Amino acid sequence: MTETTGDILLLTLLACGLLLALTVFSEVLRARMGSHPAVQTFTTRVESWWAMVILFAIALVIGPVGIVALVGFAAFAALREYTT
Repeated sequence: MTETTGDILLLTLLACGLLLALTVFSEVLRARMGSHPAVQTFTTRVESWWAMVILFAIALVIGPVGIVALVGFAAFAALREYTT
């Protein structure tokens, strides 16, 4: 394992740990406050970040082709959003 690979693995693990803590926090908020709009927004954002981290990790596992595909998809989504 190279130093760069180790750094990427460490950052991915830290991101997953932080997201896990935020997920637990959002579930505690949901248990205490019910379906409050702020709690629903927070939970939705945490779930969105889970999706982003998972997509990025899959792209890293695939390699350079995966990264190029992910950047291409992000550029396409941004262009589509810009044109509308």
